Amino acid sequence: MSWTHERTEVHKTTVTHVGLNMFRFNEGFRKIRIKDKGCKLCHKPFVDEQFVHIAFTNKGNKLLCDSCSDKAIKGGATFIDKKGEL
Repeated sequence: MSWTHERTEVHKTTVTHVGLNMFRFNEGFRKIRIKDKGCKLCHKPFVDEQFVHIAFTNKGNKLLCDSCSDKAIKGGATFIDKKGEL
């Protein structure tokens, strides 16, 4: 017989503002931001040509996926959309 201990870590990050559609995840982006391959909150990987969003948080600026940026805005974060300017 054995016993398995499970531990769940909870990380709280407060998003105050979101810059929507700030960058496209493409070859040029990957050359500049070599280590940034996915959302900094949910860790979902970015896909080619996907728009990447920037969140201003209590733990510094973070790159976000569509889902996390939507949740942040619905949760009360203010936002600006740069899609028409790219």
